[in-house]
Amino acid sequence: MTQPPISIIRPQRFIDHDNERDTITLYLHPDPDHADDSLKVKVAKYAQTVNEDVECFCSTLIEFRRVMIAKTIWNEADFTQNTDVTTLYTYWEQVITGVAKKNWDVIRRTGRAANEASAVTWRSFKENIATFIVKKVCASWKDPYKAEKTYLQKHKFDYALTVNEYWQRVELINMYLPYLLDMATMDRRSEGQARALNQLWTWGKLGTDELRSLVIDTAMPNSWARQFKLDHATDEDDLTINDVIAYFTEVQQQQQLSLRVPAQMRGGGRTGLPRNQE
Repeated sequence: MTQPPISIIRPQRFIDHDNERDTITLYLHPDPDHADDSLKVKVAKYAQTVNEDVECFCSTLIEFRRVMIAKTIWNEADFTQNTDVTTLYTYWEQVITGVAKKNWDVIRRTGRAANEASAVTWRSFKENIATFIVKKVCASWKDPYKAEKTYLQKHKFDYALTVNEYWQRVELINMYLPYLLDMATMDRRSEGQARALNQLWTWGKLGTDELRSLVIDTAMPNSWARQFKLDHATDEDDLTINDVIAYFTEVQQQQQLSLRVPAQMRGGGRTGLPRNQE
């Protein structure tokens, strides 16, 4: 399978580097000279080094968005495409540094918004960041959204994780999925159903049914999935995704317990699990 932009099991070197990244302090109140009266948040900068993966960028963007919303200068509900977001641009360009800043400057000069003479509108902001993600952050992937979505839908559960750890990673990556699209690829992937500016970064997640299917029918070991189908032959459709994860968590725990118990102590009783895992 083609390596995706973001993996279920993240390479350790990226995890280690997370704590070493430079940060910028952003104040939620407008008076940084009176720090005692101001709530401040540190946001990790993104420099696009060899120790920073796509997930580094996504986490920075998500945290930056959260802080800007708190500062009331990022308002997706009220902003129109022509809303002036000069302040948002100013803060964003403090969050990116090094190679990332140089690549960002290239996008600003050559993007669609370049026709508007250094436009600082809400449309230009979203389109420029989306282009920056697809063309620069995800430069190694021809179609990062397709690569990530295909990976999620075909990924097999890894025994190095607990079922809960696996599910937490799936939920996180599913949250990041819409950020791997620009306007053109969103339009194409949605077959024209998502082409509005307010759909960028909201359209593209896997839905509940898709998530259930990838967990039950694809990710979990075949023997676990068969037992699930037997145990829930009459009520599978009534189970929430949390019910499904709880079921497979118990299956994994039972299997681990069974492996720890000496064979002579198990007796002939049914363990609740098939003998052979597939």
